[in-house]
Formats: sequence, structure tokens, C-alpha cells
Amino acid sequence: MDSSPPPRSEAASARLSRWNLSPLSLLAAAVGLGALAAFPARWTLATTQGNGTWMRWAYLAGGLLTDVTSVGPFVAFALLLLLVAARRRPRLFQLGFLALAACLLGTWLAHNGAMEFRFQRGIYPGPMDAREGLGHADFVRAELPALLGGRFLVPNLVAATLGALLLRWTRKRLLVLAGSGAARLSLVVLAPSTVGLFLALLLGARRASAFCESLHNRGAIASPASTLVGAWLSGNRYDGSPEELRREVSAFVGSEAEVARGARHLGFPEATAVTLRRAEEHADCTHHPLARDLDEPGSDLVEAARAVSRELFRGSSVPPRVFQVSLESLRADDIASLHPAAPPQVTPFLNQIYDGTTAIGRGAAAFHGAHQSGIRTAQALSGVLCGIGALPFHIALGRDFGNIPLRCAPDVLAESGFRTRAVYGHEFVFDDMGTFLRFHGMDLFERRNFDARRPRGVWDGVSDESVYDAALRESTEVSHAQYTFILTLSNHTPYTAPADLGADDAAEMVALCKARQLSGENCDRLKTVRYADQALGHFARHVEEGPDAARTIVLLAADHTTHEWEPWERGERPEGITQIPAAVWLPKARRDAVADPVRFAAAWGHFQELAQKRPISNADLPTLLLALLSESREARGVPQPRRWHTLGGQSTSASFESPTGEGVLFGIDAHAQIFDVTSTGKTHPTGIVMDTLRTGDDVQAASPLNRPVLAFWGTFLRGFAAHCTQTSSIRLDP
Repeated sequence: MDSSPPPRSEAASARLSRWNLSPLSLLAAAVGLGALAAFPARWTLATTQGNGTWMRWAYLAGGLLTDVTSVGPFVAFALLLLLVAARRRPRLFQLGFLALAACLLGTWLAHNGAMEFRFQRGIYPGPMDAREGLGHADFVRAELPALLGGRFLVPNLVAATLGALLLRWTRKRLLVLAGSGAARLSLVVLAPSTVGLFLALLLGARRASAFCESLHNRGAIASPASTLVGAWLSGNRYDGSPEELRREVSAFVGSEAEVARGARHLGFPEATAVTLRRAEEHADCTHHPLARDLDEPGSDLVEAARAVSRELFRGSSVPPRVFQVSLESLRADDIASLHPAAPPQVTPFLNQIYDGTTAIGRGAAAFHGAHQSGIRTAQALSGVLCGIGALPFHIALGRDFGNIPLRCAPDVLAESGFRTRAVYGHEFVFDDMGTFLRFHGMDLFERRNFDARRPRGVWDGVSDESVYDAALRESTEVSHAQYTFILTLSNHTPYTAPADLGADDAAEMVALCKARQLSGENCDRLKTVRYADQALGHFARHVEEGPDAARTIVLLAADHTTHEWEPWERGERPEGITQIPAAVWLPKARRDAVADPVRFAAAWGHFQELAQKRPISNADLPTLLLALLSESREARGVPQPRRWHTLGGQSTSASFESPTGEGVLFGIDAHAQIFDVTSTGKTHPTGIVMDTLRTGDDVQAASPLNRPVLAFWGTFLRGFAAHCTQTSSIRLDP
């Protein structure tokens, strides 16, 4: 009998056969499938934000480790069930395997979506963000292409190819194991092996996260799936809906001192805490606990705006026309007049706004120290209309609390006789803006109202030029005062060049990219910034040349800035991720129409000077707007019992106190970190990350920084808001 060893090829085949029949092969498949589902997102993060080769590999390996720890056990458990099904019910096995493939596909897209959100916002999405993204009508048409292509394209192709091969191999192994005599033994071995392996992975993931935190970038390795899995296992039912969030905040009960501090943090007088408690104990729907007299003394900036108003409307009975423009994602760092390192050709119009020697600049009170309140458009919308910007956990007043009884700037203007409307190139359903705006009495003009042939841009939204044209067209009636809120979109990530971007503008930005050695998204962004600036300039020219210029006032500001990985200077300035352009602009015809040019020049010059010196938040803008209109015939016609609002504020409020106890302003920067601004306008990063809300327990376990504001809103929601839904019957106490 020949006892010589088999040839090497036969030995290798035997080892491979034993491996194929081993239950550990399924465990390896579970790890591989979990890793491939997260690979495109992790590869994109590593290559986009990893600083150096070793850092990229650390981000990739550590990130995949945390993702596999969260996703892998569920894949292994699914394979165990499929192995049982393959032995007993072949049809159920086929359906179950298809379901597993579908779940892995969903996990892959979810990781890409979470990573894209992180690129845009600096944080992973929470339940409210996931609900908004997946439930949005444009998910398939606009968002899905960005998750399949663009920066994700190459790793997607790699993951899809390897994933298809691994799924095919896994299916064959399951069928082979099920038909062998080792099936039962495989089940016995596989269960404890799965537990042991993933306990080891969990230990490794914790070490990876600790390493990343030491690099001050914990989000680079933390898994977006871990919180979801943890919440599911713990039975947490928080879904991010306004109803659930409002319920969670309503359940937060703070001390009297915390409610008082919360009032100051929002710009309300400390005495507001007493009226809030009184409303909680005895709801009186005729007296609003947050009501503030429309004519109460304000900061020097507010009083300067009122002085301008007196001169603008002295002896005038012409109804004013007001445009408030919210510019998407514009950075003050891109304006050469504010930041000399920026190339002047990026924002030529805004350069003129900030240059007081130009014709445009002489008509502008441009704020040299304007800062965002929060990281999201939804936070900015609440700030610029209601004076409530940054809130704990990235909560946005209008999006997350639902219709609560507040009297914001549009409510006061409607009471004054203004016709109020909002114009947007997309649908107001996003972030539930439509519900918020309608509740405050505004008519809406959105994408579906535009001619279908109008040029489109990012997320298939109508581009800025057409939005401005619609705003002008809808505001031509001279017999009424008009207030139009314009929300632009063209400079939103992923920076899709609008169809009406001029060829010369695009070519100039391409040349700038080559000169500055920029590429990819950095270059795409410059094209949309240039377009947004040019569109704003065209709008200003149309206003200036139009028949209603002598009654027009324009208030413009960016909703927030955006982080940029290749800024104009070496390293990113703190102001670069907090500072936004903001200005009040008066057409020449409006300035020439004043009754007393000398007194107007003095008042306007003083306001311009303060605008250059005083840091402001975009949550101060509604107070300034009402101050600028305070002496109009419409505003003076509001009867005394109705002369009130519920606006918060920072620089415009004598009661404001920063939650950190430092600085004159407070907000959340483009990296989701809390910042202060000193009285000289310098941004002071605190290094504290504002986490998004993921479970209901987060509210009760809030940090000392967030507790006062939560105590304030909890008291309001439990008391006045729970019993009183309208503000129309409320009168200001004499």
C-alpha cells in the first residue's frame, strides 16, 4: 500500500474542503459581508479626511472594526437561521437569503448616507436626520445618485463586486453544510464562536475609538450603526419625530435657577422664569409668558436701527417692500474684503457690499462680525425668523417642536399689514419648513410653482437666478407693504453647478483652482459660490433699476458657513467655520427718498459703524429687522395691546448670557463644536462637540451646558404650549 503523502495540490484541496465545511467559514463570511457593507463609506472618509498615509489606514481599519462589531453579529445570526432553514425548508432559505442581501444593501446605503451627512455637517445623523433624509420626496432622484456615485463611486464598485462574489460563495457553503452530516455540529460550534469573536472585536473597537479620541477626532472611527443597534437592543423607541422630541423635552424638569439661566442663554430677561412657572401652574392663554414689548429699550445696535427707521420713514406713507435673503452655506472667509487671503474673484459682489468706498457698499451696513447660530439651515431659519438659533442636540425650533405658540417676526409684520411670503427653489417639505412658515402666516412659493423649464441645480432645485426673479415678480403690488423671505439653495453640497452658471464664471473658477492647486469638491464649491454671488448681484441690480427701489429694504445673511478642507491659508481659521456674511442694504433710490438727508446720513453712518464693530448672531436679525421697520406707518399702526413679540437674541439683547459663561455670542460651528465670540469679534473654539439627539435618555442625561435651556423649554412646553395653541387672542399687559 502506498503510504506516500498526496500531492500538494490534493493536500490544498483537502484543506480547502475542510475549510468549506467548517462553521468558521460562515463566521468569516459574516465578518467579510459586514466589512464590505461599510467599506465605501470608510474608504471615502479615510481618503477625504485622513491626514497622511498612516492616518488614512488608521481611519479605515479602526472604522471598519467598529462597523463590523455593530453589524457583523446580526449577519452571523442571520447565517445561523439560514443554515437551519436550508436543512428543513429550502424555499424559506431562498427567501431568507434574498432578505439578507437586501438588508446588506440597505446597510451599505445607510453607511454611505451617514458618511455623506458627516461630510456636510461634521457629525453623524441622529434619528430626526435619518427620518428627514429617508422620508424626503427627492431621496431617489437627488440624494441616491450622490450616495452611489461621486466620491463613493470607486469604493462602491469594489464593494459591490466583492460582495456579490462573497454572497455567492456563502450561499454555496450554506447549502453544502446543510447537506452534510456536520450541520448540527456546525450550529453548536458557530454560536459560541460568534459570541467570542465579536467580544474580541468589541474590545478592539473600543481601543480604536480611544485612539481616535486622542487625535481629537472621535467621529472618524465611531460607527453610525453602533448607536442604532444599542438603542434597538435597549428597547429605545425614540424616532426623531417632533411629537417624540417634544415629549422628551417636556419631561425634563430643571431647577428654578436653571430655568432662569436658560432664559438668559436665549436672550430673555431672567424674570421670564417666573412667568414660565406661573404659566405651568395656571395656564392663562391671554398672557404669553415670553411676551416682550415691541418698543422696549434695546442694545445700542437696536437703538441705532430705530434711529435709521425714523429717518427712512419720516413723513413717508409709501408702504415698504422688504426682502430678507437667506444665502445657503456662504463663508465670510471667501470674501476678500473680510479675509484678504481669499481671491477677490470668488465673490465680487459681496466684496463690494463690504467695501464702503463702492456705490453698493455706501448703501450697505455690512456686519464684519456676523456668526452662525447653528450648523443647519433649520436652525438658521428659526434664528432669523424667531430669534432662537442654536439649541441643545442640534434641535431646531421650527423643525423639531412642531407648531408652538410663538410670535416671531413674520407674525408681527402680518399684524402690521405686511403681506408675507417665502420663495424657495426646492420644496418646503424639507425639514418641515412649510409647516413652520405657514403656521407663522406666510404664503409659500416653491419648486412646483416654477415653470418646469427653469434652470436647475443641486438636488434638482430651481437655481438662484430664477428664485430671485420670482421673488421680485411676486412683490410688485404697491398698494400693500410686502415682506418676502428668499431661501437660496445653489451653494449647497454636493456643489452641483447650476445649469445657468455662466461659461466665463466657470472658466475663471477652473483657472483659480489650477492656480491654487485645488481639485474635486473644493473646485466644485468655488463654482457654486461664484454663481451664488453673481445671482445675488443680479438681484441687487434688478432691485436698484426697478420701479419700487425707493421703497425697498434688503436684509441678507448666510444661513451658516461650511467646513473646507483646503482653505485659503495654511490651516483652518476658527472664524472660517463660524463667520457668515450679513448686511442691510438700501438701494440708492431709497436713500435719496428720505425727507432729511443730513439727519439720515448721520443715523445711517452710525449704524454702519456699529455694524463693523459689533459681533452679532444670525439669531439677532429678526430683532434688527423689526427695529428698522419700527417707524413705518404699518408698524406704528399696531395697537398697544398687540405690540409684542417672543424673539430671543444675543447681541441685540441686554439679557443675553453665553451658556459657557464667556464671550458675547454663542453658537455651533461647521464641525459641530461649540464656540464663543469675544467682544472684539474673535472666535473662541471650546472644543466641546454638540452631539445630536439619538435616544430619549440623552435629554435626561444632558450636560450642565445644555440643562438650563432644556429646563426653559421643558417648562414652556409643559405649561403654556400644552394648553394654548394660538397667539391671536393674547394681549400685552399694560
